[in-house]
Amino acid sequence: MKRKKYVVQICEDWGVKMVDFDYDQTAWSEATKGLESELEGGARCPKCFRLRLEMTARYAKENNFDIFCTTLTSGRNKKAEVINPVGVELGAKYGVKFFETDWKKDGRQEKGRIMVEERGIYRQNYCGCVYSKAYDADKAREAL
Repeated sequence: MKRKKYVVQICEDWGVKMVDFDYDQTAWSEATKGLESELEGGARCPKCFRLRLEMTARYAKENNFDIFCTTLTSGRNKKAEVINPVGVELGAKYGVKFFETDWKKDGRQEKGRIMVEERGIYRQNYCGCVYSKAYDADKAREAL
């Protein structure tokens, strides 16, 4: 919710319409069942990507968008070579083009880091799922 607060703020500042899907814990838990002990970036992540991108592709189709994309590839442990093929597949399924990119490339990761720092935007150190949060907390305790 803290991360979302800043997304809302930036969208308002820039005059960008934000579409907010309700988080469906049940659907996510079902999609990732049996993968609870995977590390961030492991086998659980593509299941989560698919769930999120399918919602986006469906929304894009239902609302007559020509193209859709994701910022998932900006994450430190999020690999474009895993995410983009899922987007392309779902784009084909719904008849909406998926914009393939790696938001970490071409200096965009550094530019994003600077923008976040300058604006005092919260940046969490895990993907957002309950399992990666617990894993990062365990790593932090081990480092002490």
